[in-house]
Amino acid sequence: MFLVAITKGRRLSFAGELPMVTRSVAGWTLTMLADNFMSRVAIKGNEVSVLESPRAVSDSGEEMVISKASFDLRSNGLTVLKPSISGRPIYYYTSPQGEFICSTHISRMVEAGVPVAENAAALPEFFVFRSAMPPMTLYRDIQELLPGTELRVKLQVDGCEVGVPPLMPVRASARHGEGGSVEAAAASVHDALDGVLRAAVPKGGRPAVLLSGGLDSSILFRKCQDMHGITRSYSGAFESGDQGIDNEKRYALSAASALGSNHTCLDVSVDAYLMSIVESIAAAEVPLQVEHSSVFQLLSGETIPRGRHIVINGQGADSLFGLKLHRLVAMCQRHDKLARFLSLPPLARLMRLVANTTGRYQSAVETVRRWHFRKVPIDHPDHIIWQLDGFGSEKWTRRYFNVSREQLLVNRLAAIRPYADLPLDDLIVCIDTISDVCQLQAIWSKIGESKQKIFCYPFACEQILSTVSEISWPTKLSEPKRVLRLVARDLGIPDAIIDRPKSGFGIAGRQWALKGGLFEPLIPLAAKAFDETEIRSMQSTNLAERFTFWNMLNYGIWKRLCINREPLADLQSELAESIAASGPRGSASAVAGRYESDSPEGVAQKKGSPQRLARRHDGPAPVASAQAGQAAQNKHAREDSNL
Repeated sequence: MFLVAITKGRRLSFAGELPMVTRSVAGWTLTMLADNFMSRVAIKGNEVSVLESPRAVSDSGEEMVISKASFDLRSNGLTVLKPSISGRPIYYYTSPQGEFICSTHISRMVEAGVPVAENAAALPEFFVFRSAMPPMTLYRDIQELLPGTELRVKLQVDGCEVGVPPLMPVRASARHGEGGSVEAAAASVHDALDGVLRAAVPKGGRPAVLLSGGLDSSILFRKCQDMHGITRSYSGAFESGDQGIDNEKRYALSAASALGSNHTCLDVSVDAYLMSIVESIAAAEVPLQVEHSSVFQLLSGETIPRGRHIVINGQGADSLFGLKLHRLVAMCQRHDKLARFLSLPPLARLMRLVANTTGRYQSAVETVRRWHFRKVPIDHPDHIIWQLDGFGSEKWTRRYFNVSREQLLVNRLAAIRPYADLPLDDLIVCIDTISDVCQLQAIWSKIGESKQKIFCYPFACEQILSTVSEISWPTKLSEPKRVLRLVARDLGIPDAIIDRPKSGFGIAGRQWALKGGLFEPLIPLAAKAFDETEIRSMQSTNLAERFTFWNMLNYGIWKRLCINREPLADLQSELAESIAASGPRGSASAVAGRYESDSPEGVAQKKGSPQRLARRHDGPAPVASAQAGQAAQNKHAREDSNL
């Protein structure tokens, strides 16, 4: 956490005993606040700065900066830096009186006197796309810094002059037939990941690796095995009948088996999962974009040991090496005549109806439908780029807010227009990075920080961003994640893990939004800030409607916690009562292996909350190849004694 404020005629005070530096500058007061956990304040010559790093209190070795603000006392200039690898939200606000305040936390900005209100202009966009695209936020008059950018502020006699929000540095990928080789790119990715993992983890340190079982997390786990001698990995899931995030359990355990990891899979009860949603929104200070986010709150607080405060996460690799949308666009390009025929409005409407009814191939059908508009400018609502993250119901949003399709895109179009000359594949990466990747990273970072964990995202480092731009998209897409597959094979990761299909970790089934379903106990909480009739109108198996229902629940809880500033304890108590009133609910079922007690030592019970934890799979995962598994265990047996 950090805060920087330039205020006129007032000194700031904050809750808790935190390191703070103040300076009088030309009749104004400069305040810098840190936490000595992941941030520290430093004074060197004429520069006063606050820096965030996984090694914030480290006194030696290479250090990875994830955010930094520096004030030059000679020029009265402030520079706020958010590197591409940051994973941190940096919010900033300029008052009518010329005061400037920036922080990673809205709550600290409120303590510094920033007025907080919801940004009504961003709500239609949120309900369709799950977030407001930066620099806009859901908070009125508060902006957010983009990754890989630096904001400059100049203190003048009459107040702070804030520079134009900087643009994210982007590169167009090499053209077809040009660019570097896959082998050279794989070698560069190897070097980049090694550099990040050295800089993020102190010598002799033991990071925690979140092993979902996918290619990205498997690479990071193997790297940490080799570099830091870890033999334990972590994942979390819950299940209740056919409603649960259970794919990750199967994927994680099989990957752990193949990699020789002693894996802990936190099996969360439904009640604990619901409670963690409320606590995660409070920590993140924004609505949760995806259903799995709150599981990180339980993993960070109750599963990953205290000594493992650096958490390695593979989020961010997908868009760089090829999203599903990239592959669908490539498919339409290869079969252009067929795609154009199927995109004709009568056929497209029929396919859309079938896809919505069956719940299958919806992304593919939507891409084909939009192929009919492949030559329209980006301000057209049916341009293919607006398919990204458009999970909510456009029909409901337009009716409720009385807006047109074009008005839904006003902010996103303004944010993306500076990059409009990029080729389509690179523009998709740009949009995904701003609207999804950096937003998810910020949410997970804040959730982890609330439990004294620092999330690190190695694939977002500058060297990897540069490397992937040197390869053409036809080369990247010739097989899924071609470069990363080569990296994985170099690391000895089994082909069974490398070649299996990517799995999503959303909630299984299509019934979870229905009346009496998984999220029913959250409705009374959200209904105090959002019309319950509207919430219940979206209780459906339809993809767009059920995700609008999810957005409504998140919005209502967020508004009460972060706009109305209601105490978290009040909502926790309400949810406990709502859960009790809903009757018996399913809890997690067992998975192969041994389980610890339902109440692991050190898990604090919050007043008025239900039992938070179901079961924890802890112990050696079933090893697919006993010989390979034993060899890996022997090679990487330097695990901390406290585990």
